[in-house]
Amino acid sequence: MAFPDITLRDANSRSKSAETSVISEYLDYFNSIINKSNWTWSFGSTVEEAPPPRFRLEDVQASGFPALIKCMWESYEDPPQSLFHLFCPILGIGCGARARAIEESTKRMQAWHDAEPESYWQKVVDVESGKIVAGALWKIYKKNPFVKYNINGSGGSGIDENGGAAHGGEEGAYWWPKGSRRNYVNQALEQFEKPQMELAARPHLYLNIIFTHPSSRRQGAAALVLEWGIAKAKELNVEIWLDAWEHGVEVYRRYGFTVETEVEIKPETADPDEEWMLLEEELRPMKIWVMKWSPER
Repeated sequence: MAFPDITLRDANSRSKSAETSVISEYLDYFNSIINKSNWTWSFGSTVEEAPPPRFRLEDVQASGFPALIKCMWESYEDPPQSLFHLFCPILGIGCGARARAIEESTKRMQAWHDAEPESYWQKVVDVESGKIVAGALWKIYKKNPFVKYNINGSGGSGIDENGGAAHGGEEGAYWWPKGSRRNYVNQALEQFEKPQMELAARPHLYLNIIFTHPSSRRQGAAALVLEWGIAKAKELNVEIWLDAWEHGVEVYRRYGFTVETEVEIKPETADPDEEWMLLEEELRPMKIWVMKWSPER
């Protein structure tokens, strides 16, 4: 395909009005081409094809969970995030403890995904290397997901009609050993889940997990996830809810999210034992900012 040369030459050879008309024609011509193809252009330069995108957003298949969860661990460990440790603890000691924890959490999260129709995992892949650089877990709720929970009853938030915790059923955080540490985590998870259950009791999208590997931060990987989510929310005409750490609040605000409430997660017991106090020292402080994006914005 031949393109007209838009480099301005011999400007004195034509009148100002004629020159303006010619430029306008060139602009109209190139806008029509650019809108239909992957081209960029500028004055005084040749037309060049835009470089291919560096990252690609993909669905996660069952075979992709080990690599995805490994990336998630590496992301949440740098810097360490205490809420992640609630869901993915390293139990035991020795050089193999972390590897066993990653294997256990991979199987558990895949099982949770398989059991929940609303669960939708995504990964962001480096096009050149094929490596996963970011990931996200969305919950696409087309109806109120909290109708089965009695958040105002004697059991408190996170307790369903049968008395079971919202995470893990009656056992609560079953991935922790029974005892005071599990009791601590169960309280923390109830406090973590309560705001969403009270504020978002209607159809919505929930950005449950989002992470970017330290080697690929500030390069647009997470933006692909957020842009997808906003487009999906507009399609369904629903809100998006998420829980942010302090350093992420301003990032989400740039995408139109607003802070609805702040929550300090602070489990308590009348008689804490050594296990309780050690876990509290390891995890505290835990504070989240509950944020919402609305299609009315």
